[in-house]
Amino acid sequence: MWRADDELSPTAYEAVFSPLAQGGRSQVVARRLEAAINLGHLPRGARLPSEAELAAQFAVSTITLREALATLRSQGLVETRRGRGAGTFVRGPRSTRTERVELLVRDLAVDELRDLGDHCAAIRGAAAKLAAARAGEDDMARLRELLANLAEAGPAAAAAWRRADGRLHVELASAAHSPRLARAELELQHQAADLLLLSTHDEPFREAALSRYRALLGAVEAAEAERARELAEEHVSAIVDRLIRVHLEVAAR
Repeated sequence: MWRADDELSPTAYEAVFSPLAQGGRSQVVARRLEAAINLGHLPRGARLPSEAELAAQFAVSTITLREALATLRSQGLVETRRGRGAGTFVRGPRSTRTERVELLVRDLAVDELRDLGDHCAAIRGAAAKLAAARAGEDDMARLRELLANLAEAGPAAAAAWRRADGRLHVELASAAHSPRLARAELELQHQAADLLLLSTHDEPFREAALSRYRALLGAVEAAEAERARELAEEHVSAIVDRLIRVHLEVAAR
């Protein structure tokens, strides 16, 4: 049986599997699980909780849950095995094409990119500030491990960087002990992860990001709440500046 503490902190687990505020539509269940899989929060090979457990956690009927899993199977995101070792298992995220992301950046106005940055900074700045005030040693251990994963991701490990980067922000929100913030971070990544991680293959940008993350976690560990917020917002600002440069470059082609 796959356990939440093997991969996600309890708050992050709650953010993924919390009851649906929008009602019991299977599309909503599928979208939430799809986001968690594509972002790497539910890793390849992980066995999901049973249908009964999932239905109870999402507060939906078993029929609705099965419809959602059928959608995920049709997308190749999960597979259901029968017999010995039965269960529903994660097959892995769908790949993202750089060309499609560049088109997305081209079609967004500069003001829209800045608006995305404002939204992202509000979530991540608040998460960093609260984490600095509330994070315990277990929280810091998770964050330090994810930072080490980022540091180990070399030029050819863009996929590993994407997973660790996304997890770092979810676990930072979890370290704030705010399920709502963790859900907001997951939704942000679901809507805009491709944009926020556009520079995954840019080694100089990744090195600069790693330096900012080290400073950010140092501020969180030192309980410097305002400094942590400022560092989180500075990192978002660097991402938005990069997006605007790419937008201008692509639009000029």
